[in-house]
Amino acid sequence: MVFSQRRGRPKIHREATDKGTPELRRMKALGLTGELLDRLLVQGYITDGQHRAGLRLRWLYTLKYGVPALACVQWENTAREMRQDDPDWRQEREAEYNEAARLLAEAGWLDAVIGLCVHHEMPRRPVCEALELLARHWRI
Repeated sequence: MVFSQRRGRPKIHREATDKGTPELRRMKALGLTGELLDRLLVQGYITDGQHRAGLRLRWLYTLKYGVPALACVQWENTAREMRQDDPDWRQEREAEYNEAARLLAEAGWLDAVIGLCVHHEMPRRPVCEALELLARHWRI
């Protein structure tokens, strides 16, 4: 037997409400909750290649120094084992970071770019030139 209409109580389609704090809702409405590097891309201050170069620099930084934020993990409760890195691969990535840091330091941009990409600090001067230097270096 086939019914021509759906049976039962009709579903109510409710708008998704933001249940965050009033402060967080205001910040979301103003577009201030994204990462600084992403906001610069959306607002058109940096290009897609510069954005990818900044993300790559952050990734290399976290491989070398770790994530610069608090993180709590209960190691005894983790169900899976941690993957071991290949020492040669890690050494190559650290050398890649060191080369990028050297390029930025020679141009006088290292602190500003690390502040932007890793620590999400607004630089005092535009860093488009520095990110473009990295994008050309990595051929992004």
